[in-house]
This record gives sequence, structure tokens and C-alpha cells, in this order.
Amino acid sequence: CTGLPMTKRREITASGWSNASVGNRENSNVGHLNGAFAQEKVGEKKGVFMKKILYVLLEQWADWEPAYLRSAVTMLGNGAFENKTVSITKSPVTSIGGAVCVPDYDLQDVPDDYVALILVGGLSWHSEQALLVAPLVQECVKSGKVLGAICDACRFIGTLGILNKGKHTANDLLELQQSAGAAYTNAQGFLPRQAVADCNIVTANGTAALEFAQEVLRTLQQAPHKAECRYNNNDRTRLAYILAPYCRAEKNPGHNEQNRNNTPEQTELLFQPPF
Repeated sequence: CTGLPMTKRREITASGWSNASVGNRENSNVGHLNGAFAQEKVGEKKGVFMKKILYVLLEQWADWEPAYLRSAVTMLGNGAFENKTVSITKSPVTSIGGAVCVPDYDLQDVPDDYVALILVGGLSWHSEQALLVAPLVQECVKSGKVLGAICDACRFIGTLGILNKGKHTANDLLELQQSAGAAYTNAQGFLPRQAVADCNIVTANGTAALEFAQEVLRTLQQAPHKAECRYNNNDRTRLAYILAPYCRAEKNPGHNEQNRNNTPEQTELLFQPPF
């Protein structure tokens, strides 16, 4: 078509987002997606130290499990956090759904200054390669940093003895006991819940991506402890029920007070995603 006005659109580049004019693609710097997701460089300013949250991805990682958390960290973190990915090597890793991620780090160059290590579930935590991640996980726990594990990654850390103190959950207690064997001795600490946070360790089953995000945010002190996942007719609602009052409050300091008693339905209507 000719005679149409040029419109602006945002395109994913290797370094984040760029504005490009539709119809003028030769001037756009479109590259590959480096990391599991592209995101705005919200806090990347001179002199600003961003706290790293590392997501460990193995082949056949579960696409949905880190999604809420990554988005929420960016929305609530005020530019203080950055999401980074880690794998065995820097070779691309493919998710269950076919998404390809080029890791930011391999196990040889993981930075020391991360604040949380998130083990994303998937179909490879039973493999021998998964054992290569064990030293990184053990060092995370030893240093007192936040450790998150969801789905089969919970079973994995159970085999390392990490769940022998404190409360926790997983996909299934019997599976955890059978798989971890003598390495797991804390069945009394198992809670049949969607997600559990205790002693800086957050665990969740594979259907609990939303609750997992909530508990990690709480542990990182990026969401109030009174924030709760809401349910409607037994269906999980959007992350809006957790985030809406707090995201909007930054733009309007009176928002929390004005809408404190809103119903979930009213909260959902108030929520305006910032992308």
C-alpha cells in the first residue's frame, strides 16, 4: 500500500527493544532473542547496580514456569533487578514448547553477585547433566541467597539433601521419597500446597507458576506478605490480583488506600499492563 502514514512499532533486538518504522525495516536493528525473554533495560543506567536473578534452564525447560516471575520482577523491581539465564553451556536450550534460549552464562562464568537462583522445571532434571548444576545450587544455599525450585527441580534439590530442613513442597511426596531415597529425610516438612517459602528456599509444584512468583517476590521483599493469589470459580486468576494495587500505587500513591477493599473483579478492571 502507498500513501499510508508511517507508524511506529517496537521490535525485539539482541540488546532489548528498539523503535522502528513500519515499512522501513532496513533501518531497524532486529536481532535474535538473547535470553529466555527480551525486556526493557529499565534500570541499566550509569552507576546503577542491578541485582541479578539467575534462571537455570536445561533442555526441555518448562516455558510457563518462570513467566509470571520474570514479568513481575521487572514490574515491581523499580529497575533494581535484571533477569539472566544460565545453562550447562552457552549453547541454545529449547523449551518444551519449542522456544529457543541462548543462555547469558554457562556454569563456568556464573557471576557471584546474584541474589536469587531459580531452577526452572522441565524434563531434564533426571539426567546426568543436571548433576553438573549441583555445586551451583549448594553454593547458593550455603551463601544464604534465595533459591527457587519448581516442578521436577524440587525433586532434584531433594536428592541433594537441601529439603531436609524447613517446610517445602513438590509435585508429589511419594515421588520425592522414591527418587531421593536416603538423601531425603524430611517428609514431615512436606506441605501439600501450591508453593511454600521457608528458610530462603521457595518450592512449588508444576501447576503453580503464579504462586511460585508470589512466594519468590515475597522472599525478595518485592511484594507485601499480605498479597495473596485469588481464585474465582476454582480457576486461577491473572497475576493482576497480586500486582495491580502495587503497580498502580507507584503512579498514584493514594491508589492502595482508595482501593483497599476492592473485590477481585474490581481489581482486575483497574489493572492496566504496562506493555
